[in-house]
This record gives sequence, C-alpha cells and structure tokens, in this order.
Amino acid sequence: MDNIEQLLKNRLFDEPPEIKIIKDFIRINFDEQCLVKVSRFKIAIIVSNSALAGALREKMETLKDQLLTSKSISIIVGTV
Repeated sequence: MDNIEQLLKNRLFDEPPEIKIIKDFIRINFDEQCLVKVSRFKIAIIVSNSALAGALREKMETLKDQLLTSKSISIIVGTV
C-alpha cells in the first residue's frame, strides 16, 4: 500500500490565479506577507495587522482591477 507521500509526490497543485495576484500585489506595494483563501463566492485576505488592512482597503480598487473577478473580497486581521 502506498503512503501519502508517495501518492502526493508527483501531483501538481494549481492554486487559483487570484491567490498569486493578491500575494504579489501585497508584497510589491507593502512588502508584507498575507494568506489568501478563495471559495466559490468569496476571497478572504488575511493580513497581520490593522494598519496593513487599512492601507490595503485604500488600494482595493486597484487590486480589483487586476483580479477581474465578481467574487466579494474581505480583509481580515489575523495570524499570517
């Protein structure tokens, strides 16, 4: 019987393009890390502090233009 490592070793995990766009946007504009969770109707961006959340909120229109999605976007302050 194969173990989980052997089963997943050669599997390619494609992350949604929204994740890369959001992470790159935050890294380039704010030099910070974030977590991004994408579901069917919503994108949640998790950042480490409220200052970053506020600054990101101000640039949200620019980010939405890059994403080209109809999903709702929320910013959450939490552990990254």
